Amino acid sequence: MKSRLRWSLQIATSECSGVHLLALTGRLGSTTAEALRAVLDRPGFGANSRVLVDLSGVDYVSSAGLHVLERAAERARAAGGMVVVCGLQEPVRVSFEVSGAGARLDIAESVTQATERLRTVF
Repeated sequence: MKSRLRWSLQIATSECSGVHLLALTGRLGSTTAEALRAVLDRPGFGANSRVLVDLSGVDYVSSAGLHVLERAAERARAAGGMVVVCGLQEPVRVSFEVSGAGARLDIAESVTQATERLRTVF
């Protein structure tokens, strides 16, 4: 009997000084991207929102995951908010570069750098 590979994604959320922090752990693939989209679509992540997405615990991102992040960033910008992604591990960084998402998303090296960027913009 074949076993089906099941990728999981955990999303821990918190808020500090008006910055929403999403700390992701696992794999952001086609089967888990919907969970991230659902979190980013919650009330409170709308106009003037400052959202930090920490990917330091993520070792894989598919095009579906990149699409969710890009869509959230576009919506935030249109509503006067901002999304900053940080903590890209090497395989994830490669996915961002190859897809061109790195040029379309605001990327910081660390949570600290991303938080400072979000606090100085607003």
